[in-house]
Amino acid sequence: MFSDLKNLPKLKQNIKDLALFLPFSILALFALTRYVGFFFISIYPTIDRTTYLLVFQRTVTSSLLVDHIVIVSAGLVVLYFLIQSKKIIPILAGFFSLEILFIIQNEVALDVFALLMVPSILVIIIASHFIKRKIVKPQNWKRLLYITTGTVFCFEMFVLAIWIAYPFSPSQVKEVAFWYPAILELELFYAFARISPLFIILLSYAFLVKPNQNTIKELFATKSTHDAKFEIDREFIQKNISQLSSRLAKMNLLTKQMSKVGRLTAIPYVSRLKNAIFLESIRLSDSQFRPNVLFSPRVMLAVAIAISLIFVVYPYLPTLNPKNDFVSVDDRSYQLFLTQMQKSDTIQDIIKKSFSLSFGDRPLTLILMHSFQSVFGLSVVYGVRLFPIFLGPGLALAAYFFVREGTGNKYQASYAALLTAFSHQMVVGMYAGFFANWLGLVTVYLSLAMVHKFWEKPSVRNYFLVFIHSILSFLMYIYVDVYLLLLLLIFLVITAVKFRHDSSEKKKVLILSSIFAVYAALFVLRINLGSSELFNVIFAREDIAFSLRDFYNRWINFPKFMHFYVGGYLANTALLAFAFIWTLYAKYEKTFDRILLASLFAGALPFVFGNEVLQSRVFYDVPVQIAAAISIWRILNRKDVNPLFAKTSFALVTIHFAIYALRSLSNLTLVPPA
Repeated sequence: MFSDLKNLPKLKQNIKDLALFLPFSILALFALTRYVGFFFISIYPTIDRTTYLLVFQRTVTSSLLVDHIVIVSAGLVVLYFLIQSKKIIPILAGFFSLEILFIIQNEVALDVFALLMVPSILVIIIASHFIKRKIVKPQNWKRLLYITTGTVFCFEMFVLAIWIAYPFSPSQVKEVAFWYPAILELELFYAFARISPLFIILLSYAFLVKPNQNTIKELFATKSTHDAKFEIDREFIQKNISQLSSRLAKMNLLTKQMSKVGRLTAIPYVSRLKNAIFLESIRLSDSQFRPNVLFSPRVMLAVAIAISLIFVVYPYLPTLNPKNDFVSVDDRSYQLFLTQMQKSDTIQDIIKKSFSLSFGDRPLTLILMHSFQSVFGLSVVYGVRLFPIFLGPGLALAAYFFVREGTGNKYQASYAALLTAFSHQMVVGMYAGFFANWLGLVTVYLSLAMVHKFWEKPSVRNYFLVFIHSILSFLMYIYVDVYLLLLLLIFLVITAVKFRHDSSEKKKVLILSSIFAVYAALFVLRINLGSSELFNVIFAREDIAFSLRDFYNRWINFPKFMHFYVGGYLANTALLAFAFIWTLYAKYEKTFDRILLASLFAGALPFVFGNEVLQSRVFYDVPVQIAAAISIWRILNRKDVNPLFAKTSFALVTIHFAIYALRSLSNLTLVPPA
């Protein structure tokens, strides 16, 4: 009983915080939706295989008037609990009366009232730090972040439940009122997808910023940092005491003149924002992490493999695809290839055809597909459609082994496998039928893992492991192998520049560079085996362009590449944002970081000099989900992050990506032409 009495003040404070921050979080959700709608943002959602051009005008409650009422009412409640003064009651009562008047007579004025509510609250919070008599009482602003995250988590969970229920009875789910939140989430997703090209540019050209991060940090070092340096270097202070005295006097004068500006740093989260801008809180060391509290790596890896299997058959569910139509664009092409290979009587003839069909750009993929069809006794149609049951789990496992080898962290590796199952590589692989490219990525990830193994422990065995996996990529699909070679070249250049004074590193660069000469010899051999048009396929393909003209048309090509080509499924702003955050704390000193950075930098030239086809092909290969997975784990597993908040945020982010995958795979049914 006495312990309950002791906890009573804390309970009352929790109730007060909930009374303030719950309306604040609701206000944030409604206001965000209203602001997006206010600017009439064009969005490009893909529904039933068709990409539409719409203007975002969605509201949370399906009624603009009701949204305005909620925004204004929640804002007034927030102001009451924020200020907590009896003097504010008459003012708020006046605003409430004004709201009722606007509801009855003038909806335009109510719209303006609603739009100004959030800026007004922010102005009051900021102004409170510039006056002697504080208007706003001190608050635990972390709880606002916690409660807002919880509110969004509940919303996303509800939407996920809708998409899980959708395949059981699509027509009935669309008819109920619960379907509206799913449409709201879909349109918000595509509204924020409009800024995806910005993050792609930031990712691809992060190498322009990376070498200067330390310089920027030193340039904006805080006064306390300089003071610490001066205290350590006493001899310097003794020799320059007169100069320091004059500087301190000037600093004191400047401090007095800037006293009001100095108060700005007391505003909640301003100091954290400064640290984030100057990379002080993003550069994380291993000592800043605690034992993982987010998930079990074995369970996560098992879930990733299971989801990869489910997603392969998901678009063929009878309720989603009653006519059992083909889903992938390249489905028909692979059926023709396998039909031709079935006519071969000998193994030699099968191998020869694999090097001639499709100009010989994917021989090993065709051999594996033909073997899969023959071993299981499947028809050509089902041989093609069921082949991805190896690709989905294979890519997730390859991502796991790559990250596990590179970081030595099974938690990051298992989460990277899960995000791979939810990634654009899975969705676009099913949509477009990029089976050869998909399979090639499996060998690319394994090849990168072998590169890391060789770099950490140079040996003849590890060199041949790199070579063998690279050749497998070369035979799976020529385009993904060109990406791998470009990636390796960038990695070797970065390493050679970074460790130009290290003889052992330069030796490894020279050894691994020899693989390019071997590739040249194998390329000539493939042409002699029957792939005579292979060179033209790579460098003279009609639908792929890399030119100065496309550089001038880059702002036309980018929207096509992000929002229209391959269904617009490449645009995932949250994934790209987390991947970009990873680049900020990645270090060139770490071999794994250099490999992953090189994989991101490989798109620098194609993204600005290529057309939408080349841009899409390159971006499909970029492992942004791996960088994002590591970034999410590192941010949420820090010691200074509340465990409950970390788990909720982790679930929220993962659910967001799961919704993206489910929603996309529900729209893949392709009606064949008559």
